[in-house]
Amino acid sequence: MKNLKLSAKLIGGFLVMAVMLLVGGLVGFSGITTVNGHLKTFVDVRVPQTYELSEINDARQNMMGMEQSLLVPEIFNNAGEKEKLQKSIEESWRRAEASWKQYDGLPRSDEANAIWNKLKPAWESWKMADQEFIGLIKQGNREEAQRVMSTRVEEFFNLSQKLLMDLSDINMKLAGESGRAGMTQAGVLTIVALVGTFVGIILAVVFGIYFVRSITGPINHVIKNLSQTSRQFAEAAAQIAESSNHLAEGTSIQAAAVEETYSATEELKSLNANYMQAIESLKAAFKTSSEIGFAAFDMMKTARKAMREIKQTSEETSQIVKTIEQIAFQTNLLALNASVEAARAGDVGGGFAVVSDDIRGLGARSTKAAKNSIALISKTAGIAGSGNNFIGLSIRKFVDYGNVSIPMGAYANDAIAIAMKQLEGVNHVNALIESISKSAQTNAAAAEETSSVAEETTAQAMSVKSVVDELAEVVGYTGNGM
Repeated sequence: MKNLKLSAKLIGGFLVMAVMLLVGGLVGFSGITTVNGHLKTFVDVRVPQTYELSEINDARQNMMGMEQSLLVPEIFNNAGEKEKLQKSIEESWRRAEASWKQYDGLPRSDEANAIWNKLKPAWESWKMADQEFIGLIKQGNREEAQRVMSTRVEEFFNLSQKLLMDLSDINMKLAGESGRAGMTQAGVLTIVALVGTFVGIILAVVFGIYFVRSITGPINHVIKNLSQTSRQFAEAAAQIAESSNHLAEGTSIQAAAVEETYSATEELKSLNANYMQAIESLKAAFKTSSEIGFAAFDMMKTARKAMREIKQTSEETSQIVKTIEQIAFQTNLLALNASVEAARAGDVGGGFAVVSDDIRGLGARSTKAAKNSIALISKTAGIAGSGNNFIGLSIRKFVDYGNVSIPMGAYANDAIAIAMKQLEGVNHVNALIESISKSAQTNAAAAEETSSVAEETTAQAMSVKSVVDELAEVVGYTGNGM
């Protein structure tokens, strides 16, 4: 029975109850049928027999009394009274004949049928004697009518009366037997019904307890496992949500740092553009007079100062890119922690593990881009240093400007080429920083999405726990195996 499915146990329980109800119904139907048979016999046979015999007897008694009244001289000599009594006698005869036919059509026992067969000739003889008596009364022969009355009419009347009384006694006896049999059968069936009901109640309680225990036991076990699973699932989702929040905060910081670095490279780009314009102006100045040359000398000093600022800015940019590299390293660590938490969560954290891998890849790309940026910025700083040296040399040689104007023009051309290379390097760094910014924004969006998924997972875990608690309340599970 323990290996049966829940549906099989329920069907079995209902089938047992159905069989018990069927047995009880059959017993009740049998009892009702038996009692109904006795009642039908009593109502459809015994009562009509008693009634018809009573009608016959009453009609005969009335006829006998009225016929004897006809022999009284006062009535016999009174034509009106005599005619009235004769009509009453005829009416009594019709009543008696009708009841006679009704009784003759009813079923009878063998004993009653034997008496009835004896009563028929006695009834016919009394009827013929009575008709003879009525004929004599109508003829006015009172003496002969009185003789017929005292001999034949009274003789056959008494004989038929005795047989009618015997039939009435037999009918009353049979009616009593039917009533007693019905009452006896009803009493027996009442006891059987009471015993069957008591036994059915006991069996119903026993089977009810058994099926309740066999059904609620596995459900309680499932609820216990579901409760533990939902609790662990909620704890894992909460840990994932916390890690996602930390990752989102770190990614936001990284995105802000990248934005600052991007602004710095844009400023550096603008400075490089100004530097290039200064070099162009210096080249043009070598073609003018000495006064324009002295003005160019002042502009060279300004350019030298700008190159120092470019170098300083390149060094500051290098520090910012190093900061970006550190943030990328922290992003890798956060992605690694998220992967560990996703592994702890099992199948539920599978989607978060994919996001963690994507974040780790973006962190690695950020680290690589930062290293490339440092190298380019170092190169830019070197180029800026070289440009500064060239400008210094140009200033030192500017005293001999008149003698060496042609070489100074060549130096100006070299400075322009170097400035172009520096501008290209700054543009490249700017493009790399923009790529890092996009990656940081993508990481921030992914972290926020992961945090949202973790929070939703936590809510679903709490919802599952609520459903399990409702199921436990329905089956009466209290957590201690009951």
